[in-house]
Amino acid sequence: LPELNYLATIPNGVRVDDFPGGESPDDYLAFVGRLAPEKAPHLALEVAKRAERPLLMAGVIEDAHLDYAQGVLNRAGRDVDFLGPLDRPELSLLLRNAAGLVMPLLWDEPFGLVVVEAFASGTPVVAWRRGAMPEIVEDGVTGFLVDDVEGAVEAVSQLSSLRRSDCVQAARSRFSDA
Repeated sequence: LPELNYLATIPNGVRVDDFPGGESPDDYLAFVGRLAPEKAPHLALEVAKRAERPLLMAGVIEDAHLDYAQGVLNRAGRDVDFLGPLDRPELSLLLRNAAGLVMPLLWDEPFGLVVVEAFASGTPVVAWRRGAMPEIVEDGVTGFLVDDVEGAVEAVSQLSSLRRSDCVQAARSRFSDA
């Protein structure tokens, strides 16, 4: 609104201490979100398959997207586990041990708390360059911004070049609710 005196955008805060970072990740990729078309878990499956990485998926299946979610899970291979909804300690463990979080998007995500939770856990993010992702992910530092599956597969191959401590620092300095 033009009559408002805009000063700044204040991002959502995260209790970063609920997501302690880890320095020795496993080889798997994580996807966390609703199993809905706009969140594109089918693209996360494709990235993991092409990158030859296991994928652990967590999230809810809403009644409105039941058929879509079932289709995604039917395409999941033996290297994919669907964990369902997780409580905070379970989510923290999933993120802390992941090599990276894959955040494919087919809509303009307005924020993405799970991205910041991944950072707090020391986990870099491979995110589609949409919505708020360019404001949250520092390309080449806390993760990679990509435009498609091919870019995401390339980014996954570079995850180990990022310092997990940079992710934790970004969460603490930019997104802590403290």
